Amino acid sequence: MINIYPDLMIRVDTDDRINNEYLAYIVNSVIGRMYFKYVSKGKNQSMVKISNIEISDFLLPVPPIDRQIEIVNKIKESINMQDLIILEIASYKIKINQLVNSWIEDITY
Repeated sequence: MINIYPDLMIRVDTDDRINNEYLAYIVNSVIGRMYFKYVSKGKNQSMVKISNIEISDFLLPVPPIDRQIEIVNKIKESINMQDLIILEIASYKIKINQLVNSWIEDITY
């Protein structure tokens, strides 16, 4: 069931055939964002409107619930891996800056 409230808020109720996190990842995916950007209406990009029909027309792949959970877990695993890589890169940047600064100090003294 889809409930559209005044002022930019939409509530989508699902049943036990759809994992809520799976739905969120699909809607926020590149394809989901492109679809909703394409069907949204309004002059001001920050105040676009979407109807029940446009939301209902969004084609949502619905594999079995256990597969949805598996997909969500893989996405979370990938996000965690990206976070670790970002932290590692930040650590290397700090080390590089420390090395550069120590070389500059060695040159200037």
